[in-house]
Amino acid sequence: MAQYTINSDHATLIAIDQHARSCNLSALDLSTGEARRTRLSNCPAAAEVAGWAAGWATPPYLFAYESGPCGFAVPAL
Repeated sequence: MAQYTINSDHATLIAIDQHARSCNLSALDLSTGEARRTRLSNCPAAAEVAGWAAGWATPPYLFAYESGPCGFAVPAL
């Protein structure tokens, strides 16, 4: 897979991979270098996804929905 550099004003990148009854989140805080993953079940609402990020990551955020098929992968996870 090709490697790309992200030039962005966003401080945190969050990849969302949606499934029928859950979604997997992978995130990289560009300000601190911290990377995290989680799985939210019961078809979480957008507010729950954003709330997970707001609990630890530096805003502003950039979300990539259905990141797996799009080829978007958060490095170091």
